[in-house]
Amino acid sequence: MLVFVLPGRAYAESLEISSGGQDSCVQTEERGTISVTAEAKDYVTPDTSVVTLAVETTGKAASEAVEENGRRAEQVVKALRLLMGSEKGTSIKTSSFSVEPIYEYDNINKRNLLTGYRARHQVTVTIRKVEMAGTIIDSGIQNGANEVDGVTFALSELKEYCEGVLKKAADEAQHEAAFVAQTLGARISGVKSISPSCGTETPRPIYRQALMAAQAVPARETSIESGDIAVNASISIVFYMEKKE
Repeated sequence: MLVFVLPGRAYAESLEISSGGQDSCVQTEERGTISVTAEAKDYVTPDTSVVTLAVETTGKAASEAVEENGRRAEQVVKALRLLMGSEKGTSIKTSSFSVEPIYEYDNINKRNLLTGYRARHQVTVTIRKVEMAGTIIDSGIQNGANEVDGVTFALSELKEYCEGVLKKAADEAQHEAAFVAQTLGARISGVKSISPSCGTETPRPIYRQALMAAQAVPARETSIESGDIAVNASISIVFYMEKKE
């Protein structure tokens, strides 16, 4: 087997097959292969914001913590639904709920003492208005949320953007393969296999105002800048190639 290794990520190979017997001769397979991996990237402005808020409460009894938590969580959800309306792509859902005991260590008796219970209700808010992320945070805090667990941004039509960058990557792979084949005195004659992939790289949101304690009311609206989302595509293609006539 004769292998040509070239700079970059492309390589070509031709295969030699021998037949047995007294009158054996060497035959060369007409088509070899050339493997190429290419990448492409586009930067796109997100159109969807996802804000995760939480209400955490404590009480001497589990029922006390849960009751207070339910009251405050209901108030948060009601305020956010009123703020967001019923536009397409908008949703509010509970992402987690937990109740756990709270212990304090007794240094005198060398043991843990049960001091109460903690209830936690996490809500995830999705809306097709990136500019409203800060407003959602402010409204949630003002109506009873006391934790902001995260802010992320996304693309509602990711498939469409992936198709675009995959085409760029495929065109680059084809161009690279044709160039290498021509250098070796051959030409591309078909495709043996394709392995595509596509994903996103989201920057960390920039907070223009620090989040305040749950008991405090923000002096001005929280401003969050999303930045652009990088849509990354990679494609690995194995081309058939054959000698030029």
